[in-house]
Amino acid sequence: MTSALYFALFSSSLLVSLFITGRSIGWAHSWGVLDEPGDRKVHTVTKPRIGGLGIFAGFFVTLLSAVSIVSFLPLSWYPHSIANLVETHRTGIQTQVIPFAGLMIGGLIVFMGGFLDDCKNLSPKVKLLWETVGVLFLIGSGYRLDFHKVIWNDPMGEYLISIPFTIIWTLFLINAFNLLDNMDGLSAGVCAITTSFFAIYAHWQGEIFLAASMACLVGALLGFLKYNWHPSRIFMGDGGALLIGFLVAAFTCKCTYFISTPDSILELFLPSKNTSTEQGLLSILTPLVIMAVPIFDTTSVILIRLKNRKPIMVGDTNHFSHRLVALGMSQKSAVEVIYLVTIFTGLGALILRTASVTQASLVLLQVLSVFGMILVLERGRKKSLAENSDFSDR
Repeated sequence: MTSALYFALFSSSLLVSLFITGRSIGWAHSWGVLDEPGDRKVHTVTKPRIGGLGIFAGFFVTLLSAVSIVSFLPLSWYPHSIANLVETHRTGIQTQVIPFAGLMIGGLIVFMGGFLDDCKNLSPKVKLLWETVGVLFLIGSGYRLDFHKVIWNDPMGEYLISIPFTIIWTLFLINAFNLLDNMDGLSAGVCAITTSFFAIYAHWQGEIFLAASMACLVGALLGFLKYNWHPSRIFMGDGGALLIGFLVAAFTCKCTYFISTPDSILELFLPSKNTSTEQGLLSILTPLVIMAVPIFDTTSVILIRLKNRKPIMVGDTNHFSHRLVALGMSQKSAVEVIYLVTIFTGLGALILRTASVTQASLVLLQVLSVFGMILVLERGRKKSLAENSDFSDR
């Protein structure tokens, strides 16, 4: 039954996104919300940049409709075979009213900030303000990164560690997916892949509502991707990019990565420590491994900009995708390679749920090796270009 639920939500979101994204192309031309070519951009023709409307509509309309139907439609209207299932989900949804409201309101605020930026070109500080307000709504409704409980299971940890790290993590991912939106199909595709892995993980943990919400997002992303695949007809814009980063960050905060926790970090080193504690410690790395590509792209871009003494908030062509193109790949091939890397890291992350210390260590080494190989290839390319330049000067 849960598979049918996921498929229904995915399909509905996909159809809504397809319809609204297609209409957004005409709306963008009518409203003059277009992205012009430039030195820091890879596209050569003017394109609409409000594709985020399709993602927003696909996710919000589908999820709100589903929650409303399950919550308010009389049980007598359902076939007997699914009435018990609906009643079970209704009870679960009633316990998640505040977190659900926080997700919806926070997502709306973040999307509106990005959409206004698409239309009016807001300053980075104003855009960050919109993002922060949305994140505060999310945290206020109960979304937390509670990994600190593995090493320090104390109420003070929520204020000293959980809330600050949740703010940093959420803002990081919001802007990571915005930075990743630099080639056709890249940000939407990577988000669809990472969200799919989180949905699988949530399903395994028995978090059906969370997995169902992610199915809505994946459907909305794929509906948009039909129009954003190279050569694209529309961009998602900041409205879409900020929204998907916000939603993925929220999902990572809500998903359960471990069950039992020690009372003190000392228990991790005592001979009496049990397997569940050990696995709980390792499984908290799951979101970092699944999100390895956005983390790598954002971190490497920031370091390059700092090294070149360029403003962090000013765009350039030093992203992961741009560097792959510099190695000789086409735009489409670069995006496909990044998809494959994302799938590779995601598959490894799923193993962490039940992995031993040795197995988890091997997974992490594999992930680090992949990005190490990429860095070696990039450095080799730079060295080759420098040698060719010296030879030409002679």
